[in-house]
Order: sequence, then C-alpha cells, then structure tokens
Amino acid sequence: MTIECRCCKTDTKKRKLIKRYPLKKVNIEIDDGYDEYYCSNTIESKRPWYTNERGKKTYKITTEECRNRILVKKTKG
Repeated sequence: MTIECRCCKTDTKKRKLIKRYPLKKVNIEIDDGYDEYYCSNTIESKRPWYTNERGKKTYKITTEECRNRILVKKTKG
C-alpha cells in the first residue's frame, strides 16, 4: 500500500505540484495504533492579491511546502 497526500494530488484549481518528495514519518507517540506522516511536496499556489479599480482580481503566485499531516492506521506484520 502506498501512502499519498491527496491535497497535492486533487486540489488542482488553486495548487500546482512542482516537486514530489517522499512522505516523512513524524516521531510522535500516538495511541490507537496510528502513524503520522508529513507531506513536504513543493507546490505553487495562486492567491488573490488585490482588486484593481475595474474590479478585476490580481493573483500572486507563491511557492511553498504542502505541510499536510496524514494519519495512517498501523498494519500488523
């Protein structure tokens, strides 16, 4: 089973995936048999910056890390 970040993969209207990195395992003690992973993919996001005098929105494109945390249930074995 491969674990993927769905935020990077499916949110294509606001974000564009630039570089994919493997998920990092976070070393935090979580009860109930779960592991926590951290997504460090590089994404390009388009955010509204300002509205000009005609009412048209101008967007600013920023490059950032996804920073999504994923909980995965541990499997036996």
